[in-house]
Amino acid sequence: MNTLTIQSEAGSIESLSVHEAASYMPEQYLKVMSGATLSGIDKKELGFLIRRGDIANTRQYVRHVQVLPTRLQDVRQRLNYESIGVPELEPESIMKMHVSIVAHANTWSALEVGTKELARQLEKFSAEFLLFGNALLDLIKEVELGRRLTGTLEELTDQEHQKLSQMLLNATEKKGISSLKQYLTMLQERTQKFIKEVSHVEKLACVFETTLTDDLIPTLQIKLSAYKYSGKLGERDDWVDQIEELDEQIELLSATYKKLVGLAFSGMAAGPLGLVITGGVFGDKAEKCRKQKNQLIDKRRVAREKVREVDRVADLLDGLQEQFVDLQGRMFSAEVGAKQLSQVWAYIARYLDEASDELDQVDNMAELHLFALNLSLVINPWRSIKNYSIQISSAFNELVKP
Repeated sequence: MNTLTIQSEAGSIESLSVHEAASYMPEQYLKVMSGATLSGIDKKELGFLIRRGDIANTRQYVRHVQVLPTRLQDVRQRLNYESIGVPELEPESIMKMHVSIVAHANTWSALEVGTKELARQLEKFSAEFLLFGNALLDLIKEVELGRRLTGTLEELTDQEHQKLSQMLLNATEKKGISSLKQYLTMLQERTQKFIKEVSHVEKLACVFETTLTDDLIPTLQIKLSAYKYSGKLGERDDWVDQIEELDEQIELLSATYKKLVGLAFSGMAAGPLGLVITGGVFGDKAEKCRKQKNQLIDKRRVAREKVREVDRVADLLDGLQEQFVDLQGRMFSAEVGAKQLSQVWAYIARYLDEASDELDQVDNMAELHLFALNLSLVINPWRSIKNYSIQISSAFNELVKP
């Protein structure tokens, strides 16, 4: 998980076995996402992969840019000139930029809807994982009851465990065990399907963010630079310089924020006491960085008011710059959040693969009993996880209502 720093008394994440990670990580992570575990983010701001404030601000951006003129005649009317003598500021060049910006804004709907659907699929997955997991355990109990076995391995003496190990599975029992593979296969299929759905949302968030960062912002910067050195600034120079300084600080904070939310799993720890968030998307440092960035954006708005004038192209470019500096980094959080969710589910997938191989090797009642015990440690937390997933899905569905 690229954005969590987890500490407790049990050792690092890397030291956990696949079984231990599959038993521990899903519940702990969903507790953070649902707000059941406190983090650096205000619970009111949590919104599954995309936080509430980011949804509101992105919607504002979409509304702002979707009304940009994309026909040459309309662009000329908006700019109030046919030609300005600066290639990057000609109506044809501005129109081309508008088309790219509107196309970018139009991708938001798929990301928002995809995230909403993913929240619904999370709830569905939780219910099905618990259902099929319990069915597996019930089938194993039927085999054990056929031998009049009760209790757990911990309650057995060495002599009793030795006796249990000598109780080889008969043909009927082995046939029953083979049917367990069907349930494991269903769990594997649903787990892989959910991982693919998470990856789809991750890709949408990545495209949204990288298009903004690698395409739209550089294009706009070229036009802002062309305007600055076109001799049309006049008395706006001092305020524009101040805005540029603020933009540099905001860009630095955006980069710092990305670095903080991109922290890797390395060195993180996990344990029975749960999560203590010290960094990443849920961390105090990242949240303080965001708040500082927002304060600079507020200062920038004040400076921008000082430079407003009749010059429409300046107002147009500066308005877009304000939208971009505010939007930058918001979907990076969603992208990394999707990656960490996918990684949590990868633990489940790896355990199920190992469990399937292990089931093929079960030959006696002691091995079957141990298999059931390990499986129950993975399945049982989903009683709570199911409730957390319902909370997350309900809250996010309410949040993204039109």
